[in-house]
Amino acid sequence: MIKKIIIFSFKFVFLRIILFVISILPYGVMAQISQDSSFSVAYHRGCAPLTVNIEELIDYGDEIPRNYIYEANLGTVTSVDTFYTYEEPGDYLIYQIISEGDDREDSLWIQVYNPSSPRFNYFYCDRRHLSIEILDDDYDSYQLYTPTDTFTHLKEEANPFTIEIPEADSINLIIKGFYEGGQPNCGSSPFQNIVMLELTNNSTVDSASVKYVCQNEVSLQIYYEADSMTNYNIDYQSKPDIFTSIYEGLLDSNSLFFPSLAFDTSLSSLCFRINALSLCNDEDVVLGDSLCLDINSEITAFNYAYATYNSENHIALHFSENNNGIFHAVKYVNEVLFDTLFNIQPGYIDPSVYPLRKYSYELLFTPSCNASIQKIKITPTYLELSDYYTNAYTSEYFDGTYKLGQTLDYQLINSDQTESRAQSVVFSQLNTINITHELGTHQKVWAEGRNEAGITLRSNAVKINFEPKIYVPEAFSPNGNGINETLKFYGLPTDQFTFQVFNLAGKEIFSTKQKDDYWDGRLKNGDIVKGSYVYQINYYTEENELLIQQGSFVLIK
Repeated sequence: MIKKIIIFSFKFVFLRIILFVISILPYGVMAQISQDSSFSVAYHRGCAPLTVNIEELIDYGDEIPRNYIYEANLGTVTSVDTFYTYEEPGDYLIYQIISEGDDREDSLWIQVYNPSSPRFNYFYCDRRHLSIEILDDDYDSYQLYTPTDTFTHLKEEANPFTIEIPEADSINLIIKGFYEGGQPNCGSSPFQNIVMLELTNNSTVDSASVKYVCQNEVSLQIYYEADSMTNYNIDYQSKPDIFTSIYEGLLDSNSLFFPSLAFDTSLSSLCFRINALSLCNDEDVVLGDSLCLDINSEITAFNYAYATYNSENHIALHFSENNNGIFHAVKYVNEVLFDTLFNIQPGYIDPSVYPLRKYSYELLFTPSCNASIQKIKITPTYLELSDYYTNAYTSEYFDGTYKLGQTLDYQLINSDQTESRAQSVVFSQLNTINITHELGTHQKVWAEGRNEAGITLRSNAVKINFEPKIYVPEAFSPNGNGINETLKFYGLPTDQFTFQVFNLAGKEIFSTKQKDDYWDGRLKNGDIVKGSYVYQINYYTEENELLIQQGSFVLIK
């Protein structure tokens, strides 16, 4: 009897060891068994809502209570239930407590995910083969279901992959995603009916252009239409009778640009074609028609070029992109060489400028193939303003030097200092610019030209200050005849002001903060004393700047 007990105990310990070893093997073998092999769940991974059912592997007897904490890492309360539903995605720790004298503990991690539908593309091969491309890597494996077959694809296997089906006009396809060791309650793709077609080439070229880049290099721009269910290849004739592949994949946009293609200089034209490829069989290709374009050997780095000021009064240099060389700019100030800007890109901003100086730039393009350096000169539009009288200016602008292919229509713009309010300038009869207090004390003016393509060239912005001029008459006569009975003032740009009147001895005899409160010429005792007086107006602008205007007038009795 003792021998049998020893043998049974040995077998029990051996079973525990085997279960423990199995539990630490990689996921997918027996990863749903707890750490000390006292309980298990059918699936340790799944999608919300995920219900787990505890299977107790060791019988401690009914008198030994077991408790479970299903979200132990989050501090959830203890439960005696052997089942639990996880409603939200996350990683959860199942904790088992066995009350047997000293508490014994065991644990197991559960992973809960958001369900997601597998995404995929399919490509035509022939009436019995389809190429399938899984577009996500959410799941460890995928099951493909057709009316006649089931296909399994593992995440680590080649993608795209080919499936073979009985010849049919169309098939119905559904793809489901599975986690290794997981409950099969996750995503399924929408039902899709696929018409089985032979491989065809449905691509068409709408337009194309080729440009000579440098010595034996050209660039190629292609605009096309193509179906999204075919894999394509684009090749071009790099040498006589030799076509070289330059692209393979879906044509899901409407254009492709190849900035640098090597070609044999004996060729006077560049020929290319778009071919349909089978992903099921490398030898199955439907060649497209060759389209040949003449190569113009005149290299032009500057298809367009211009300089313009921005709202910060910095100069931006714009020119056509070219990845087959390096751009520099030589900077001139008032026609005098000032600086060299090395290795610049289109849209380069030159912050080191001053609004009252004239700038010009000589752009230099050095091709990477040691061809001749190309040059072009550009200058931004320049504006000058001259004082004409108070709050009025005469203007003169100098059109810039640029290459745009279109003329520009210019206008002058007047704005506040931040350009939050701006308006076109309307010239007076004397061809002057008159400014008002509507745009504040500190304003600026610039010239702006726009062409039909929507490109805007802007001049330097000249800062100007509005000088408020309040009108106070030089004389008034409070004599009872009804004419000029009070001292009125006009043109105050604000309601925050104080108007004061002083006699020649400097004594204040009148003060008001109301625009419609005028002095009637009487002193505080009611007398009217003719003679000269002094006024002072203190007022605040919209920018909260205190301004003072002083003057004199005569009271005629």
